[in-house]
Amino acid sequence: MPSLAAGFFIAASSLLLMTMVTLLTVAGRAGAEGASVTHPLPRAELRIQVPGGRHVTLQVDIADTVPARARGLMFRRRLAADEGMLLLWKKPQRVSIWMKNTYVPLDIVFIGPDWRITRIHENARPLDPSLIPSRVPVLAVLEIRAGMA
Repeated sequence: MPSLAAGFFIAASSLLLMTMVTLLTVAGRAGAEGASVTHPLPRAELRIQVPGGRHVTLQVDIADTVPARARGLMFRRRLAADEGMLLLWKKPQRVSIWMKNTYVPLDIVFIGPDWRITRIHENARPLDPSLIPSRVPVLAVLEIRAGMA
């Protein structure tokens, strides 16, 4: 399978108690820019190296289209500890995330163009329409179950 992202490094202060995160494998192929969110999103394995050489593997949905990013994890009633969503943009930009129609509390991890974590918003409240801004331009956002960051 083609690799969507490999060899990118993310320096983190707390995500999964990491100081250095390595995106080793994201398998799968993202859809075209106009893909419909009614179809299942591409699913990928995100393998993260944590201190001590241990790896954590997450199964993430890849949201790299406008409709997929807008929908995010809305309407999902549960999210396993090893699941999440990786929202990707082609160019770094300031983004905001909200929890409208999202029933699962999330940790929102903003990832800059250098693949360093720029901000972590912990325990975003379900159904809260307030915006959670990146504050700086980002290339990706990782949404995971609250308490994982």
